[in-house]
Amino acid sequence: MPGKEGEEDLSKKIAVKTLERGSVVVRTITILLLVAFLSSTGLAADAPTDAPTDAPTDAPTLRNEMPSYLKSFQMTVNRQVRAYPESYFLSGQGDERMIALTFDDGPDGENTALLLNLLAEAEVKATFFVVGEKIQEYPELLKRIASEGHELGNHSFSHPDMRKLTNDAILERELLPTAELITDLTGLAPMIMRPPYGALRDESIEYLTEAGWSIINWSIDSFDWDTTQNSASEITEKVLQYSHPGAIVLMHTGEGREGTLEALPEIIASLREDGYQFVTVSEILEILGPGPHTI
Repeated sequence: MPGKEGEEDLSKKIAVKTLERGSVVVRTITILLLVAFLSSTGLAADAPTDAPTDAPTDAPTLRNEMPSYLKSFQMTVNRQVRAYPESYFLSGQGDERMIALTFDDGPDGENTALLLNLLAEAEVKATFFVVGEKIQEYPELLKRIASEGHELGNHSFSHPDMRKLTNDAILERELLPTAELITDLTGLAPMIMRPPYGALRDESIEYLTEAGWSIINWSIDSFDWDTTQNSASEITEKVLQYSHPGAIVLMHTGEGREGTLEALPEIIASLREDGYQFVTVSEILEILGPGPHTI
C-alpha cells in the first residue's frame, strides 16, 4: 500500500486527469453549441457526405476566400454546380468581360429607391431576386424595378431555409405565390430563382429543374450582409478583387445596406474602366453560356 506521500501523488494525478477530461468535455460542448448556432442561421449549409473534401483551387465556385464557418457551403455549391450544369449556375462561361450585379431580399423601402436611382444614373441593368412578402409591402417598387428594365428573379415568399422544407412546400408555398405576385404586377413570369442563403438540397434542385426552374447562386459574394465587413471600402475591395468574365455578384437591397449604395459608384466605374459590360443574369447565361466556369 502507498504511504502518505504516495497517496498525495496519486491524488494529484487523479485531479489532473479529472481536469483534463473536464477540459475536453467543455471544448466538445462549445464546438457542438457553435455548430448548432451556425446551422440555425442558415448560413452554414451542410456539405453532403459525397461532397469533395479536397476541391481544387480552380474549381467553379464563388471566388472569395471564405471564412471557416462557410467552407462547407463553398464545398456544397462547388459540387452542385458540377452535378447540375444545365440548371444550377454560379456564373457564365467564356472570356467576354461581362458581369451581372444581383440584389436580394427586396423590394424594401427607401434604399431600394435610392439604388434604382443610382443604377439609372449609371445606365446599369441588374437582376433583383425579390421576396413575396416584400412585394406585398412595396408593390410600386416592384413595378418600378421592372419598368426600368431590370430583371426579376424569385427569392421565395417568406425567405425560409429551403433545406428544411419539402419540395412541394418550396414550390407551392414559396415560389408560386411570389411568381403570381410578379406576374400580376408586371406581366412578367420569370423562371429563375435563388434560394435564401444560397442553400438547397440536391433532391430539391432536381425537383425544381423538372418543374422548369433555373437556380442562380453567385461566384462573388460582396459580404454586404455581414455587419463585420460591409463598409463601402470592404465591399468594393471584394467585388473588384474577385471580378472575372461571366461573374454573378451577390449584393442586397433594403435598409441597413448603406455600404452597398456607397460602394456601387466606384465598383461600376472601376469595372467599366477594366472593360466590363453590365448585363442581367439571363443575358450573361445566354451570351456566355451557362454552366460551370472559371478562368
